[in-house]
Amino acid sequence: MVVYQQRQRCVPAGRLKPKQGESLMENKKQESSAERERRYHMLIRGYTLMNDLFMRSVLKDTDCTAYILQVILGQKDLRVVEQIIQKDYVNLYGRSLRLDCVVKDAAGRLFNVEVQRASRGAVPRRARYHSSLLDLDVVNPGDSFAQLPDTYVIFITESDVLQGAQMLYHIERTVQETKRPFQDGTYILYVNAGLQDESELGRLMHDFHCRSASEMYSPVLAQRVYTLKETERGRQSMTGDIKEIYEAGVMEGKAEGEAVGRAAGKVEALAEERLKMVMRIRHLMAQLQKSAEEAMDLLGISPEEQEIYKKQLL
Repeated sequence: MVVYQQRQRCVPAGRLKPKQGESLMENKKQESSAERERRYHMLIRGYTLMNDLFMRSVLKDTDCTAYILQVILGQKDLRVVEQIIQKDYVNLYGRSLRLDCVVKDAAGRLFNVEVQRASRGAVPRRARYHSSLLDLDVVNPGDSFAQLPDTYVIFITESDVLQGAQMLYHIERTVQETKRPFQDGTYILYVNAGLQDESELGRLMHDFHCRSASEMYSPVLAQRVYTLKETERGRQSMTGDIKEIYEAGVMEGKAEGEAVGRAAGKVEALAEERLKMVMRIRHLMAQLQKSAEEAMDLLGISPEEQEIYKKQLL
């Protein structure tokens, strides 16, 4: 039996807001590089696992991913064998999407773990779309559909999106007439981080709201948070991630200013176009047996743009 020390309850962190009368983008233009670095460090100190950017950084340590899945699923023997942070799913004829974290375990199951602070980002039909994406590219032509792996979409939400006053919701298809499971191997879970109690899941939700490693119950998560917030190497890693987002004009508080909102929309549209171009490049490489450079030359992609696509093709 695990014995925990009592912790003071961690509460949800507030969102970043600009000073009155100015947007985040205006703030960014006015400050010096040193001032910006200091602000980045202050941002990092205020982050919790409910922050999308910080969560992705924490999950780069597969021990953290495994621990979170073990607690949510109640499976202590779950072992992560492969994971991709921000996995791109490209749809040439519809909406492309980038999933926060896609994981494969030792049993061959696939998991998509998403942190959703805003309720509108966790609507049931979005969970359905995420679930469908996990089935892409996992079986080859001629393979039996029985080879499709079990898939789990897990939304960790700041509020009780499903409004049932539960900490954990399991969604699974059933045959209405018999009330038996349909057994198609698809599972959706909603975890309500707005609730905390003394259960292991409740303590995990407590940890999701902690700004400091010293406030957390889980040694695995606490060590990772300490590394990212309190060590120079960790802070530099986080600062690099924040810089990328700022330079793209996207930040968590973008809705607070019209300028940032417009920039975010442009970046999202550009990202989707690039994802579709990556798919076209890969298609030419496979169909015409061309190298990446040859395929991009055929598509008329400039040398500068080719360098960007090469990173996405890795």
